[in-house]
Amino acid sequence: MTHARRASCQPPGPQRLTCKARTKSGKRCSRPPMGGKPFCNFHTPGLASKAGKIGGPRRRLLDPTKLAPFEAPRSAQELAALVAETMIEVRGAKLEPRVANSLSCLGSCFLQALQHGDLEERLTKLEAADAARSRRRP
Repeated sequence: MTHARRASCQPPGPQRLTCKARTKSGKRCSRPPMGGKPFCNFHTPGLASKAGKIGGPRRRLLDPTKLAPFEAPRSAQELAALVAETMIEVRGAKLEPRVANSLSCLGSCFLQALQHGDLEERLTKLEAADAARSRRRP
């Protein structure tokens, strides 16, 4: 008996129900329908617009003009204070998480720049000390 024949001899599994709506290309929507309804969340009449209206007020709460102005951090300690304040603003829904995420990335770059600046400063001092030592030797 061949493999194809074995597969056809087995009883079919439970069929997966799909949304009855059609996409713009004319294909059937592949999303599962809502419980007891023929359509999915996106195609149930009125449900998508209702979800959009719920999202609108949330976005209006996050007003960037309400954020406290701050000076650019000059040290790791100042950056730590800014990160702590940002965390509080995200948790209080005063700042969007994606804005906080970009601040986090920029903060990471800032810390790396601080480290490189410190290393360059130390290297300059060591090179100056080495040059002074080599001038003293006859």
